[in-house]
Amino acid sequence: MALSVLPAASARAQFVMNGYLRVGGGATSQRGNQTCFKLAGAETKYRLGNECEIYSELNVSTTAFKGDQGTTLRVNFMLFAISPLAQGDNQSLTNPNPNPAPVAGLGPLDFGYAQLYVDGQHIPGLGSTIAWLGRRYYKREDVHITDFFYWNPTGIGGGLENIPLGRRLRLSYALFTADTNVQGDFAFRHDLQLRGIPANPRGELQVGVDVVQPFGTDPALHAGVSLTVQHVQPMLGGNNKLAVQCGVASGIGLGNTRPGNTDPTILKSDTDAKKCRLVEHVYFQPSRRLGGQGVVVFQRSRSHASGASSWLSAGARLGYAFADHFKLLVEMGHDRVTDAGKEPRSLTKLTLAPALAAGTTFFARPELRLFTTFAFWNEAARISGVDPAGVFAKKTKGYTFGLQAEAWWW
Repeated sequence: MALSVLPAASARAQFVMNGYLRVGGGATSQRGNQTCFKLAGAETKYRLGNECEIYSELNVSTTAFKGDQGTTLRVNFMLFAISPLAQGDNQSLTNPNPNPAPVAGLGPLDFGYAQLYVDGQHIPGLGSTIAWLGRRYYKREDVHITDFFYWNPTGIGGGLENIPLGRRLRLSYALFTADTNVQGDFAFRHDLQLRGIPANPRGELQVGVDVVQPFGTDPALHAGVSLTVQHVQPMLGGNNKLAVQCGVASGIGLGNTRPGNTDPTILKSDTDAKKCRLVEHVYFQPSRRLGGQGVVVFQRSRSHASGASSWLSAGARLGYAFADHFKLLVEMGHDRVTDAGKEPRSLTKLTLAPALAAGTTFFARPELRLFTTFAFWNEAARISGVDPAGVFAKKTKGYTFGLQAEAWWW
């Protein structure tokens, strides 16, 4: 097999650029800059009219080599930029720096790369299997309305993806390093996934195992394992996903890591530490004008250091298009966190948002929104804090209002 560098004109023809952005701003009922509501101990927040950062990703992919027998090697590079507002809310999916330095005229600002990897396709002997190496978003499963990437083995590594086993089964293996930026807290993470398992008419089972193997000098490091089983069922013009996850010891991250920001304390988790989670979410588009997404999450965890804790989250976003480019969005979500021996904390959030959009369907983007967000919480939540700026430190309810835009392009 001979490989040749693509001529300049051909290389330009293979150049692909896509991206994502969200931006907005507003004010609060306390007469100040917008802040965002999130319950202490909850891993996510309902984000319509409730995002307090400017965030963008720009991904570039290009074919670097093309062989005579169809072998293709691609280079993929994704940049991100984030500017949290003055109140310090920062729920970036990729940002490794929670306290970016101020930039003149822009406020706190941080740049970085979320992906930088090479993949190879149509390699002789591998068939449809994809070989890859680098830092990449890897087989992420998320709940869009909360940005909850509950199954997210993303990291620095390499592997073989979608090895065909029969007509439907696809096996993937990847080896990652635990990217903690701490020399002695090093570990390997083995990710094995089998997808395409027939479950019922049109349904599919997906199974993933993550094994954490310490390889650092700190004697406090522990091995760990996590298991994810997910069922996917097409329905109502969308799909329903039900995932059950459990992890022990350093596997309590449940395969969910962020590039450059893996919590090193996870590698030192108690050997009896345990976390289990159920995620049920449905995306539906029964008609051209009506669409939405709903989610229920229940999670329990325990360890010697923090004791037992549970988190319950339930909510939904509905969108109805009155015209080709005008929608009304409604989102309501409730979170409840219970720590052993303490009063449960709860927060309920409601957002109303008329929007201009590229189309009538739920995921049609760009989308420009005018929002009003109401939130209510109990005394236990007030004591723990419900917004990063502490604007509502003496309140048990409040509201924010403003403008918000979200877009992606492919």
